[in-house]
Amino acid sequence: MQTTAEDLVGARTTGTSFVGRRDELAAVRTLLGASRLVTITGSGGSGKTRLAEEVVRRLARSLDGDAGVAYLADATEPDEVVDLVAAAVGMRGGGDPHDALVGYLRGRRFMLVLDNCEHLHASAANLARDLLAGCPDVTILATSRRPLLVPGEQLFPIEGLRDDAAIALFTDRVRLASPSFVLADEQRAIADALCQRLDGMPLAIELAASRLRPLGLAAQMRFLSSAKPHALIEPDGLWMPESEDANPVKLACK
Repeated sequence: MQTTAEDLVGARTTGTSFVGRRDELAAVRTLLGASRLVTITGSGGSGKTRLAEEVVRRLARSLDGDAGVAYLADATEPDEVVDLVAAAVGMRGGGDPHDALVGYLRGRRFMLVLDNCEHLHASAANLARDLLAGCPDVTILATSRRPLLVPGEQLFPIEGLRDDAAIALFTDRVRLASPSFVLADEQRAIADALCQRLDGMPLAIELAASRLRPLGLAAQMRFLSSAKPHALIEPDGLWMPESEDANPVKLACK
């Protein structure tokens, strides 16, 4: 059975375009051709999930088999990892869920994305190990802040976006709220400094862009220049200047 991009079981609709990471897309695809377990590693907000989703979406039409995504951040208990993966591969039925899952995938060609493995690291690693051992036609693309430490694992660390890619993401996300926005030449240096101040982290850039009025670039940068690199993101809200002359105000993240 040939999978299409629309057939990825469990994959969530992002509603936004994928920006940058061209080299990373190609590199991960190459690694998946040589290893049955590739783990994209990086800090929170670096874009691991989005990269993994995009890799599998682009591979979907050429896959000789099926593909699915299991978002392990949805699990609160270790036993729920198997249930989430079972849903991602389209398995239904009773019995011991772990053994049933291995049996269901044995003999099937399947590309499985295990997202946010650090959330329940031991359970994710154990399941990945057992699937690789018992299901020779299963390939796993994992995302995690740390390696799974499973035999045969190929690591692919990523960092924040750099230069043009960071600016492109920032501009694209600003246009979601202000479709007519054009980054003027005199604003380019400010936007570049803003992205660098955020270490090029896609999540931080997206949050900044979604709450930034086009005329607030300079004021936003003035605030960040006196704050820690990720001060833009707070647990209960986001700091941003309301205008060029206003003091920073805190807005709740809804």
